[in-house]
Amino acid sequence: MTRSSALSYAIVILVIAASAFIFWQVNGEKNKEFDQTPKPEHHDSYIIGARYHSTDANGNLHEKLHVSSAKHFPYQNSSELHEPALDFFGQHGETWHIHARKGTSNQGSDLVVLYDNVQIEHRARKEAPPVVITTDKLIVHPNLKTADSDSVVTITYPQIVLRGKGLHGDMKAGTLKLLTDIRGQYEPIAPNTHSGDNSHSKLRPAL
Repeated sequence: MTRSSALSYAIVILVIAASAFIFWQVNGEKNKEFDQTPKPEHHDSYIIGARYHSTDANGNLHEKLHVSSAKHFPYQNSSELHEPALDFFGQHGETWHIHARKGTSNQGSDLVVLYDNVQIEHRARKEAPPVVITTDKLIVHPNLKTADSDSVVTITYPQIVLRGKGLHGDMKAGTLKLLTDIRGQYEPIAPNTHSGDNSHSKLRPAL
């Protein structure tokens, strides 16, 4: 191959490579324009002030969900919840009211994760004083009616304060179980020390 032929060959290869690069760049930009597939971080809808009520086979209310606002993401059919509140109603008048500042749900409503100032109020019957449970994270399975946490949990009931690490709650059975590092404190009701004062001592978390 002569020097001139080799030079011509190199120029042809260079032109082909440059053309291929320009073609890839142009078509790549076009593909970006037409690629509208939702990314995991992009929501496709949102709602404000939503309320969901569910009834059993007899038409009795057994579950409520309220959020001040929510964003739905097509990825894993998930949602971001703002100020979520869940209510569960038992067959014998028992109630569970669960609320938090934030939450997420995956696969529709099969799994709800609540976090940031989570609180549960449980009443065995309407007129009974509530058992109040506080924690910073709670995993709720609405279909199974269970609630679990691996965080520090505080349970308060008139004159009793319990604290532990981890929680399992079965709302069908009406049971709550602290898992580890359990400590309890009894707080008797203080007698009235001032005439006309009918207030009682307040419960304080156990340290």
